[in-house]
Amino acid sequence: VDVAQLASRSLPQRAGKAEIDWSFQEDPQRDGSQIVLPMREGAKFVSLNGDAQFLFTFQDRYEYSIYFGGTDENPFLVRLENSQTVADMAELVVEENNEQILYDFLKPKAVHWLEYQLGVRAQRQGDIFAVPTGLSFEDILRSIDIFTGGPDEDDNVSDNRVEIPVFQTRHILRGLWIHAEICYCLGDMKIDGRKITWEDEGLKSQQATIALGYVNAPDHCPMNLRDFGPSILFQAEHLWEPQTAD
Repeated sequence: VDVAQLASRSLPQRAGKAEIDWSFQEDPQRDGSQIVLPMREGAKFVSLNGDAQFLFTFQDRYEYSIYFGGTDENPFLVRLENSQTVADMAELVVEENNEQILYDFLKPKAVHWLEYQLGVRAQRQGDIFAVPTGLSFEDILRSIDIFTGGPDEDDNVSDNRVEIPVFQTRHILRGLWIHAEICYCLGDMKIDGRKITWEDEGLKSQQATIALGYVNAPDHCPMNLRDFGPSILFQAEHLWEPQTAD
């Protein structure tokens, strides 16, 4: 939908549980279940996932903006980073009418690789992914070189009353946790019958958190990592402001 060519009453009014309010002056924002989107020249609204979600793009005087919003468990709105890679992805989603391209794009490459190598499926709470390791916490402590935050390393590893914000976001972990560097090697892989290829193949590394406990966040159901054992946590990629992402 080319937003500027339509009256506000003709534009989408809902995306799942989210109510969409069109404005000539406001920047994109969310307040509870209401999402405000600007009616700007050249702005485009692309419905996804059976009209429950959307991509919204517009160009202003200084930069190109891309927003992903609608309903996950509850309404959300997040801005994606301003890059040619993200712009190309958005165009491909529209051309192929396939939101799975967006979902694969936002999921960290390390999560794709670990799911493929371990034969598991990551849990997700909004923009946080949790990949089950299949190991006990004791096995992990014995097998990798680790470090933890806080003044007392032993307390932070053993005390399940500790609460920390996951990657400094609004997702709060209560339980056991350690930081680790995850190394992986990108190559062609087949996931759910889909072949995934990468432009930047080769050996990679990424900082992650290995955790066991509960993760809570506003607008999301609690994620119980104890049901799956210690899991490696990652945040979605290509977010404009990862620490304040919706």
